[in-house]
Amino acid sequence: MKKKIFILTIIFLFAVIYLTPAKLVENLMPANPKVQVSGLSGSIWSGNIANISWNQLTLSDVEFALSPVSLLMAKISLALNFPANGDLAGQVEANLPDTSGKSITISNANLTIDSALIQQLIPMPGVLVNGKVQTKNLDLETANNKLVSAQGDIIWRNASVAISGQDWQLGEFVVKAETRDKTNIIVFEIVDAKKNKLDLLGKATISPDGMMEFVGSVGINIDQNIYNAISMFSNGKPIDGRLPIKYRQKIN
Repeated sequence: MKKKIFILTIIFLFAVIYLTPAKLVENLMPANPKVQVSGLSGSIWSGNIANISWNQLTLSDVEFALSPVSLLMAKISLALNFPANGDLAGQVEANLPDTSGKSITISNANLTIDSALIQQLIPMPGVLVNGKVQTKNLDLETANNKLVSAQGDIIWRNASVAISGQDWQLGEFVVKAETRDKTNIIVFEIVDAKKNKLDLLGKATISPDGMMEFVGSVGINIDQNIYNAISMFSNGKPIDGRLPIKYRQKIN
């Protein structure tokens, strides 16, 4: 069970930081037939959308502002403001694609995403995740529904995982994202290990071919059962009170 919790935690972390932005942007694209918009008010340049629905999800009272300059360049640039009491709250700027539909970028994303919304975007049968994911000044670019660039901070607050009715409190995970210019490798670094109860620290790199590799460490003084489960990913003997670990997997 402890091993399963650790593996699911890692999977959820990378679902949050890798899959969620692409899925969210994909489903909010105006050209997506699954999206329904109702209750539009204001002018063509700014106003309010009463409801945006896709699949079983609904966002309400979304404020928008359209950039006239972007239309001259055959693009759509929107500033979106989501209400504070929803599953998705905060502000983001989105540059939607032209007719080629190859690339979407969002910038200055300062959002709070409830785990209930993430679970609907990325279902994990038999597992209930809790907490809220926050982004700070996050810039993202997707191409063909895949994340190709990321820069900014992502924080999973009050993280917990429930399996078979048992709840496991995991603390807080702080992740810094950046993209290496020459190689286009996306790097997600987990910092401030003491805030998460796995005492997890390290970097995940995602290459353009979809190979993800995590190299990091955990403290040797965490729960012994969890430590024993994590040790299956050990990458050497403990050094300075920390066990080095390594994990590699193809994710797309």
